Amino acid sequence: MQHKAILIFLCCFGILLFACRAIAEGIPPTPNEQTPQEKQPQQHLLDTVTDKVNYASFNTDTFESIIVPQEKAADFIYALNGETIEQGWTPSQKDILLLEERIQAYLETELIDARLMPLSNYQRQYAGANVKEHHLLYGNFFCQSFDVDWRKIPIVVLDGGNCFFHVIYDLKTEDFVLFNINGEG
Repeated sequence: MQHKAILIFLCCFGILLFACRAIAEGIPPTPNEQTPQEKQPQQHLLDTVTDKVNYASFNTDTFESIIVPQEKAADFIYALNGETIEQGWTPSQKDILLLEERIQAYLETELIDARLMPLSNYQRQYAGANVKEHHLLYGNFFCQSFDVDWRKIPIVVLDGGNCFFHVIYDLKTEDFVLFNINGEG
């Protein structure tokens, strides 16, 4: 448990450093692309994530979500947390249902003090990445999208408290690599 707390702290610290840089400089484009001179960096980033791609909707009785396709996974994950990945993949509904099944148990056993709303209050965005032979499933959970079309644009919020959190689930080890709840502003 202490190891996971340290890992979560380090991840939060890294995200905070990235956020400070993003605020100071504007969010840069992904490393593999050049920003056209006439576009602002933030707009270019949104263009790379949303350009001509339809995300698949996946809804159940308890949640609404979208699935980011393989060809946009790297840009989507970069927009979420600044992480550069080499290979994305498209999560299946089965993968997502596995994460959904595990998340409730994880909250009940590992994050007992987490003050989250009922999971049915959150919409989700899912993307996949292969990192060092691990099949990672990224889940972005949010209770508010601020009039942004969350079915096409990653919802990235600094602070916001328990209305916003994200997870990384390793399908190979069947464990959460990251579980980050936003801080209060």
